[in-house]
Amino acid sequence: MPSPSGPPNHASTRLLVGSIMAASLGYVLWSCLTLDHPLRTGSPFSLCALVLVVLCVVLFAALPQRSGAPPEGPGWHAALVWIPWPFALGPLVLVSSEPGLLPWLWPLLLLPLTALVLVFLSHRARRRSGPDRPRGYATRPARSFGTAALTTALVSITLHLLLTSTALKQGGPSFSLVLCVLVAVLVTQILLGVARALPARTAGTEEPRADGGAVFVWVAWPMVLVAALPTVTNLIHPDGASSLWPLGLFPLGALGFAVLSTRAFSRERAERVKEGGSA
Repeated sequence: MPSPSGPPNHASTRLLVGSIMAASLGYVLWSCLTLDHPLRTGSPFSLCALVLVVLCVVLFAALPQRSGAPPEGPGWHAALVWIPWPFALGPLVLVSSEPGLLPWLWPLLLLPLTALVLVFLSHRARRRSGPDRPRGYATRPARSFGTAALTTALVSITLHLLLTSTALKQGGPSFSLVLCVLVAVLVTQILLGVARALPARTAGTEEPRADGGAVFVWVAWPMVLVAALPTVTNLIHPDGASSLWPLGLFPLGALGFAVLSTRAFSRERAERVKEGGSA
């Protein structure tokens, strides 16, 4: 069995990156909804940070995870081992220390808890004996990027509702429900990004179908318009529009994912034609 100080594996590093992303999302989402709400403070800093982190998480989940043995992790992995712990515990303590806000902000607890679980799995993967074997199957880029565009549009609409809807602010359970949907989408994206580094029972065993990529391409392009709806709404009703400008980054991200999905589908189709011709 390799010692804990031995060469790290790729799965452990990927799990650490996922845990840092989950903890960062918990902090910036908490700050955006409470301490630095853009409509109350007029500062778009937390919202801009939240949008950028969300786009990074969605891209992290959409990037192709190729089959075959993963490479050995970087030598600086040991320096990252303890970083996620304060990142995960910080938002957890922050949300739990506000009993007056916890009833309607409880879904935020899912993000630091996800970070702690991924840190634990990373430590276990780092101490696992034997080579770092690949799990699951390579993802289809056209499908992954098409799903990323759909996710970006969903997050854009949901976050805009949380920040601007008066009805949601007045109804605590309704606010918690929408927030729970947003957090569930983000946690799902993080888990998709670390899917092939998870234990074998949860990594997935079904090989993705070769067809169906066109459906995701056709879905991706309308999602660019859906992701732009909050920005268009802010332009029509300019109250607070100056502090909500980071939401305009979502349609740009969705556009990028739609372009990547289209290019990936064209490449997959050319490969299938080539394989059919050679057969």
